Amino acid sequence: MENNILIIDDTKYETRISEKFKNRTKYEDPDPKKLLSFIPGTIFKINVREGENVREGTPLLVLEAMKMKNTISAPMTGVIKKIRVKEGERVPKNHILLEYL
Repeated sequence: MENNILIIDDTKYETRISEKFKNRTKYEDPDPKKLLSFIPGTIFKINVREGENVREGTPLLVLEAMKMKNTISAPMTGVIKKIRVKEGERVPKNHILLEYL
């Protein structure tokens, strides 16, 4: 393990950083222009087309998971750039469903 100095409010703290911590996957801010699936499931219905203007709250698609149909609504107003799924397609968690311009 490697010792590092962490400074909080002008106070120095000696810390140890493991190899596992140094090799972790770094956090990246989510891209607000990409809509991701929040659970694994099957695309039941797509309600929009590429190039379509949508308002915040517009139902975009229906994701079926565990016999429940989840309507995914637009998180923001914008234009649909690309739909990356098809009806009937199974998607894992965090799969890109569609992109905004």
